[in-house]
Amino acid sequence: MHRASTHLRARGLTWTPWGAEPTLVGIDLEVGVGERVLITGASGSGKSTLLRALAGVLVDYAPGDLTGEVSSGAGEGVVCLLLQNPTDQVVAGTVGRDVAFGPENLGITGDSLHAIVRRSLGSVGLRHLAPDRRSTHLSGGQGQRLALAGLLAMQPSALLLDEPLAMLDHESAAEARTAIVRVAEHSGSALVIADHDLAGWWPHIDRVIVLEHGRIVFDGSPEDASAHLHSPELWLPGASPPAEPIEIAWQPDPAAEAPDAEPRLSGYGLGYSTSSGTRLASADIELKPGDGVAVTGPSGAGKTTLLRLLAGWYRPSRGVLMASTSLRGAHPQEPYRWASKDLAARIAFMGQNPDRGIVAKTVLEEVLLTRRLTGRFTRKDIPRAGRLLECLALDHAEARNPHTLSGGEQRRLAIAAAVASDAPVVLLDEPTVGQDRSTWRGIRAAIELLRQHGRSLAVSTHDARLSPFLNIHAEIRPVSGEHRS
Repeated sequence: MHRASTHLRARGLTWTPWGAEPTLVGIDLEVGVGERVLITGASGSGKSTLLRALAGVLVDYAPGDLTGEVSSGAGEGVVCLLLQNPTDQVVAGTVGRDVAFGPENLGITGDSLHAIVRRSLGSVGLRHLAPDRRSTHLSGGQGQRLALAGLLAMQPSALLLDEPLAMLDHESAAEARTAIVRVAEHSGSALVIADHDLAGWWPHIDRVIVLEHGRIVFDGSPEDASAHLHSPELWLPGASPPAEPIEIAWQPDPAAEAPDAEPRLSGYGLGYSTSSGTRLASADIELKPGDGVAVTGPSGAGKTTLLRLLAGWYRPSRGVLMASTSLRGAHPQEPYRWASKDLAARIAFMGQNPDRGIVAKTVLEEVLLTRRLTGRFTRKDIPRAGRLLECLALDHAEARNPHTLSGGEQRRLAIAAAVASDAPVVLLDEPTVGQDRSTWRGIRAAIELLRQHGRSLAVSTHDARLSPFLNIHAEIRPVSGEHRS
């Protein structure tokens, strides 16, 4: 399938979401045929917004005012955008149908379509998945690769990727990156990637663009970027985690600090299966006061499922999960039997897609919502929450609608709400996704604060930089054949 080459252009591009400051300001940008561009910058600097603008979908995404010009020289070429939350791109009920959706709309059928689906799934490490596997029954990392396979299947002439590897383990990320670069090389596609973690892309790109408060502040080669960029917010190749400590301005409720070392939550032989297959084979875990458990393992092994079991979302298919007497009080020992209000008071859970848990109208209200619902709120909590937001670089957004925040900002908002809840157990699913070096430091400080004040933490993560700040490591192994062939 041959597609025309693409030339992307923006002139004087400015985007102002309703009720907020401009996210993009006077952007002038050209992306040449076959050019490979990496866009980076601090969390909330406008990277995702710029990709949506180049894809021509910005005005459909959120209400706001768009001025300037965006154009594509694609002709009949296909411009594809991978969103930061890949589950937003699921369009079919099964894996095979989801990947086939794009090529079918380009008029491809029969054996050619089947071959494209198989090749695309294999290129991103999903060749082991049956085509009739439910697309909604995948892990976050598998969902990210499925969305990418659907784009690669269309052999795009321009490929716009928003944090395409953020949910993947190291091996899966390397495989997916290779597939992306291979497609760009063979097809001559323009490739534009928005990402915080730069090292893996560095050998494959022609150009680096840095955004700051919606403006382009650097546009040059990787060599020039290495020589001249010294921003403390950028994860430049070779950059280590910030060593300087940061103090989180929140004094937790001492009532949630346990005087003994009894595990608050204990799970033995935990497993979970549905009609579509096994999501978690078997896991043992204990969450004691002050412990931070790093839940690691390859994409699709069941890390998110384990956290959801601990959070009371699911009833285990096998094994035993029980809460200590001090945590459950007069309630049953199994969290899945508790009412939602009781769960909220005892277990704070930040899911992999934190935007789906947002219900308040402003950022400040969202931080304080659990305290209100569980009867812990006092008027003194309002300035306390403001100081907490400042530590997590969200003080500029107190009055904003949380749904207007970037993905990285929404993740920090969910962490702020978990801290403010004063729940004795805190569960965080991939907390550092979408964070620059500065905001990463704030999340690390929040984890250290919770541990110092006796909270029990379980943190699912692929971030090797974060693991040293968690004192226990629990590796989840996938069901045989479920991860990759």
